[in-house]
Amino acid sequence: IASWFEEYGLNVNNSFKINANNTVEMSYNFYDDRRSQGIRIYDASGNAADHDTHFFRTRYKGHFKSLQWDLNAYFQNVQYFRIVESYKKSYSMYHVNSLRNDIGIMGNLKFSSVRNSFSAGFDLKNGSVNGADEYQTSEDIIKNIGELMHASAFMYNQFDITDKLSLDAAIHFDYVILNKSEFIVENPTDVSDLLVSYQSDISGNSWSTFSPKFSIQYK
Repeated sequence: IASWFEEYGLNVNNSFKINANNTVEMSYNFYDDRRSQGIRIYDASGNAADHDTHFFRTRYKGHFKSLQWDLNAYFQNVQYFRIVESYKKSYSMYHVNSLRNDIGIMGNLKFSSVRNSFSAGFDLKNGSVNGADEYQTSEDIIKNIGELMHASAFMYNQFDITDKLSLDAAIHFDYVILNKSEFIVENPTDVSDLLVSYQSDISGNSWSTFSPKFSIQYK
């Protein structure tokens, strides 16, 4: 069959000025993307995929004299559905269902004077996926489940001793934890029995780094 493509989108933006120094911005985006690969065996839709994406963002920024701040937060939800048909030795069809969520908040602060510049910030985000290949021509279900959290923070300071000589100091910290990480095969038949040995659960693993920096610069 002929391949086809459909998409729909919506964007809404709004900005509100609290006063001369403080502003709040908000935006919402919706996107629906449907694609056919031009292959149909039995299912009326054939091999096709559908993405539904919702994205929301808000921002607050402001300043007071030499102090500036910027705070951002966002949330994204992606629902993915796909039909896969094939015919090799026999007919096979499965549905791919996946739900992805991403949420985060980040901010930074800046201050400057005649000889000193200081900045600090943080970034906190969490992403998750819950997906499965659900076979319609057998009982096999192959699941992928994951959730990752990442937190980071930094501080940076530059002090100008003279017009040509400066002291720079900075620290950066990162922490990552894998809250969920599972690969599961349910009701395996000859369709998925090769994947059974790859089942795993490494939830709870975490990593962290701390990076200090100090330098003297001559301009």
